[in-house]
Amino acid sequence: MDYQIPFGEKLATLVVDGVERELNAAVYGDNAVLVLTDAFDPSPADFTGRGREPYRAALSVEHGAVSEHRSVRPALVGGQVSDSAMEGVRVHSTTPNFGHVIVYDSDYTLKGCDFLADTESDGKRVCDFNGYGSLVCAFGGSRVTLEDCTLESRGVAKPVVFADGGSNVLLKNCTYRCLGGTLYPGYQNSAGFTKMVAPPWVLGITGSARGTNLMGSCSTMTLAGCDCYANDWGVVSTDGGREMALYVVDSTLTLIGAGTMEGNPFVRRYGPGYGVYVAGCDEFFYGARFQVGTYGVISTGGSVTMRSSHGQIVPRQKVLTPTGIYHTAFDGHREEVMSVDWKPEPVFDPIQGQGRATVIESDGWGFMLHGNSKISLEDGTVCNSDYASFLVRAVGAEISIDHSELHPGDGILLQMIDNDDKAVGGAFTPDIYDDEGNLIQPHTGPIFNHEFFEHPGFPGLDYDVSPSASGEVVKFRLTHCDLTGNLYNATGYRGAGDGPRGQGVVLAVTIGAGARLSGSISAATARHIDEKGLPNNLFTMEQYYYLGHVENRPWFNGVNHIQVTLEADGVWTVLGENRLSTLTIGPEARLQAPEGLTLTLTVDGEEAPLEPGRTYDGGLILTAS
Repeated sequence: MDYQIPFGEKLATLVVDGVERELNAAVYGDNAVLVLTDAFDPSPADFTGRGREPYRAALSVEHGAVSEHRSVRPALVGGQVSDSAMEGVRVHSTTPNFGHVIVYDSDYTLKGCDFLADTESDGKRVCDFNGYGSLVCAFGGSRVTLEDCTLESRGVAKPVVFADGGSNVLLKNCTYRCLGGTLYPGYQNSAGFTKMVAPPWVLGITGSARGTNLMGSCSTMTLAGCDCYANDWGVVSTDGGREMALYVVDSTLTLIGAGTMEGNPFVRRYGPGYGVYVAGCDEFFYGARFQVGTYGVISTGGSVTMRSSHGQIVPRQKVLTPTGIYHTAFDGHREEVMSVDWKPEPVFDPIQGQGRATVIESDGWGFMLHGNSKISLEDGTVCNSDYASFLVRAVGAEISIDHSELHPGDGILLQMIDNDDKAVGGAFTPDIYDDEGNLIQPHTGPIFNHEFFEHPGFPGLDYDVSPSASGEVVKFRLTHCDLTGNLYNATGYRGAGDGPRGQGVVLAVTIGAGARLSGSISAATARHIDEKGLPNNLFTMEQYYYLGHVENRPWFNGVNHIQVTLEADGVWTVLGENRLSTLTIGPEARLQAPEGLTLTLTVDGEEAPLEPGRTYDGGLILTAS
């Protein structure tokens, strides 16, 4: 049944022996209870691009009290329910768009509850950008605690927890499983909020449900001592918000991959997808463990800090204050500039850490960045990945590694490439606003094409290109760590036709105090390859897993500059051929070749002596041979 709800109409829910069922009373006879509830007017969610949704839930709490006219009480089995808490209750649902708990503008605690959504949702009657069909939803600045709860969701685009509108959610000692389902026939792969119920294939992943989603302005979510599972797509997500905060403490994030590992030659232990998605959010990980098939983290804006879980962790929330200054946003509408601060008081009580290190175990990459981001790995963090520790798709970034370990299986610490999205392409219509800044028509798309194509061979080497720069910089800083691996900057080859500016990004590497690096740092050209290492310039959406897999050749295209600085007692043991634009060697730093090899530096074709305390500029080729 596809509801079309006019304002003021009631919503019908059928409950049979405590289980929410599809509305067909004739099948269930005398055991059926038909419950009429009021629709929300207006929508409780910040995102309203889909219009008004017919939210239904077993329990709705609004403005500090249970809303009897919007709660389906017969679906609450056992336990106790009050205006402030629900304990020991079980909710079992079977229809795609039935929620279990909706909390609006309230403080509420769920303790020892069991939530099971056993549905055949195909994506038509849900939306995980506004919580429609999610199990537990927090709206309107609510403060919600889930403790010792189990949550399981089966069906497309049905997160177990959705937080929005400046709400704060804590999951403590909980276990959840988000298993996804089968997409409806004819679904067009898209990144638009109104229709997206599967990940954009241009991310190099697949799936049909993400475990949690955090949206809105200044919303927060905290996971402490939790076991979190998603089949594929993503375990934890933040999307479509700004100045949000996510805390993950002593919790495990695992992609199961049941039914989606077959045919993917790159996953061997875990499902395709990500552990965490970062969008408009500051994310903090203390003693977290990632077990993923493709990426530990995808970031398209925001910051990530990874540390051990020593001491107390204090979740906090940001606050926006109007400044009276207006500017034009990236999408063309006029908006007020807001000052951003952290509230002094914690959102929840401090969490005592268990002293664990944060560890990423990935069959793919550690991190993928496709929007400007800040990444800090500290205090014993470990990243074990089969491929590059960092895959950066032609964006700016600040990456710092301190007292941490990177172990890439392919020997690449940092791989910079042009954005795969541009090679795929698609259709997109932006949001349309009136002169007063009101949204009058939401965006559609992007809806992506179904093929990836690049010219055969290495750009610049095997065929001519017109490189252009973006003006962005990736700052990669190492301190107090001992790393082995290569760094390649293969950006700038896709320029014409890819937007107002090119994709060439500068890479600035600093090897600082206590840092030791053994490997190559070079401007490069790259081409896609398959699982056997063979050239792979054309593949389809069904072969999403080939995105990002490339091989490199040293090459300077005029815009993929490399700047290397050795500070303090930093040491670089140079391997192979390295094409640089700037090299600075501090007085106490060391630049050396492996035992038995000799370093040679040429500057614009002329050999130059290597000396501490000097800076070299130009077309540099540094070789260990």
